Amino acid sequence: MKKKLVLVLLIFAATGLFLAGSLFRSVSERSVEHYLSNLSADGLTKISIYGLGESVELYTAEEQEEILNHLDKFQATLGGDDSDTQAAGGIIFDIKLFYADGREELVTLPAFRYPTLLGDRDFYLSIDGEKVEGAKKLYVPFRKYFRLLQD
Repeated sequence: MKKKLVLVLLIFAATGLFLAGSLFRSVSERSVEHYLSNLSADGLTKISIYGLGESVELYTAEEQEEILNHLDKFQATLGGDDSDTQAAGGIIFDIKLFYADGREELVTLPAFRYPTLLGDRDFYLSIDGEKVEGAKKLYVPFRKYFRLLQD
């Protein structure tokens, strides 16, 4: 009888941990997507983009809106515990937003580090949840600024 009770408790504990992990993943991914979709153009003075060995600065409202609208489309996927966006090749672009009040926001593509309840975690960004096509779509508005992306 005790063995069955222990087995049932282990099953409940494992199920509870699995559900808690799934909830953490879902909430964290939505938090990143919410953060990216709420980056504001109000007070934005400049967007600086560094990647592929080049640096670009955007000052016009139209260019800035295009980038912010693009960031709004991103979907986030929580990486594993061993994932590291800072590893070589993990980041293609650094997008830094500068605001008139002195705030700065940094978004990195295709991987992004974001604070969660359990500490900073790595997320991988895509569009339409697709690994290959989604990755290609990530770079669409940057094509006109970077030589290596131009066809």
